[in-house]
Amino acid sequence: MLLPPALAYLLKTTLHAKPQQLQTLQSISLLLVGASYSTLATLNFSLAFVIGLLTTPLAFVRQTKSPLLVGLSYVVLVALSPMSATYAMGLWWYRDQGLAVVLMELAKGWVAQGVWTEFVVWGIWWPAWVVAGTVVWSEVF
Repeated sequence: MLLPPALAYLLKTTLHAKPQQLQTLQSISLLLVGASYSTLATLNFSLAFVIGLLTTPLAFVRQTKSPLLVGLSYVVLVALSPMSATYAMGLWWYRDQGLAVVLMELAKGWVAQGVWTEFVVWGIWWPAWVVAGTVVWSEVF
């Protein structure tokens, strides 16, 4: 949860990134997400559909100078982050067993059954989420 603000600080103070560069970075990230999900839909439509719904707010995140909008955007991003989704899944399906059991079950699904969920969440959704959070926080610094 602290990676996007740290990256935004680094981009704005050290690398002096301009708003156009951050907008281009977000556009490329969204293009890659869209291409990945459309390809994934041929393999597992339900996974692509659910993750696509969860990542929809990433398309509406923009840079703003208003502290209220930055805070509101980041609250939405945190609520729909891969980490929050994994934790919520643990609370829903594995009520009394904890997050370690959820992560173990996800790893077993990847190894034993060839489920693509972990790759999609941590290889596609999480990097796009980090870019969106970086764009939100970039105007703060």
